[in-house]
Amino acid sequence: MDISTKNEMTTLIEKVKSIVISAVNSKGIPILKSVTKLGNDGLSALYFSTSPESDFWKWYIKNPQTSVFLFDDDRDIPYPSADEKYYSLSLIGQMETVTDIETKQRFLSDYLSEFFPNGVNDKNYHLVRFVVQSGKYYRGVTDNFLSLDFTTNE
Repeated sequence: MDISTKNEMTTLIEKVKSIVISAVNSKGIPILKSVTKLGNDGLSALYFSTSPESDFWKWYIKNPQTSVFLFDDDRDIPYPSADEKYYSLSLIGQMETVTDIETKQRFLSDYLSEFFPNGVNDKNYHLVRFVVQSGKYYRGVTDNFLSLDFTTNE
């Protein structure tokens, strides 16, 4: 993948505030949920928080393989005009819990501190890292449309 396209994808990840995550529930049915993205490490990882008691986290423990979807939420979705560009990423990867204090502190915002008054030591503050393995990038609607499959080792 060329550096310009990689930069576009990284910019998209950094720009979006919400991501849609998936998990397979105890009945084997895929469930979607929108969460606030707390941050990212380029194209390699995205971070969000959840309660360790949440159904989603319990499902990830059993099956950490999942997908994430994000899109340019400044556009009129799902029908942008023909002259607008549409940007989205569909990512495949694995969920993992973050235990190191430095990383947990990095993402503990004032907003999150309202929910987790004991900060990084709060037993309910659970930072999750989505590690990207591969994905598909979409750009454009008609002119210069791009649909690009990629892996993180490219």
